[in-house]
Amino acid sequence: MNTKEWRSKNRQKLVEYERTARERNPDVGRRKVEKYRKNNRQKIAAKRAVGQAVKIGRLKPPNAFTCVNPECSKQAQHYHHWSYEKEHWLNVIPLCKSCHHSLHGGAWELVDPKQYAVISNPVDLGRKPLTEEHKRKLRDKALERYGKKRLENYADNL
Repeated sequence: MNTKEWRSKNRQKLVEYERTARERNPDVGRRKVEKYRKNNRQKIAAKRAVGQAVKIGRLKPPNAFTCVNPECSKQAQHYHHWSYEKEHWLNVIPLCKSCHHSLHGGAWELVDPKQYAVISNPVDLGRKPLTEEHKRKLRDKALERYGKKRLENYADNL
């Protein structure tokens, strides 16, 4: 019996093991989240930009569209980023959940993702550039919260 077969036959055991593992090691999940956030800042920022654009009405929610997969006609549930570069944060493609997962799994691919993008040019989300006073307040807050060593890294990113 290979691993895949064992896992499918013992699904309940796996679920119980995972639940008790989280109880035994509560910090593991937090460390995984911190590691993901550290390694995927562009992805997180892009997802937040889309969420903000939907929230303020600059971008329709994904369920306002149908899935762009030619073999599917379901209602879209997710937005797919074809690039996490800042200039493409709002160039998203509406997909249903199953097509989105299969796209990431490599079952199919978009030949020219730009032709399916909901927005071809990113829009300003209404954020104003930080004033020097605002930057000073942010630095002071960061110094108070994180200390001098981490403040240097934080200030470099403003």
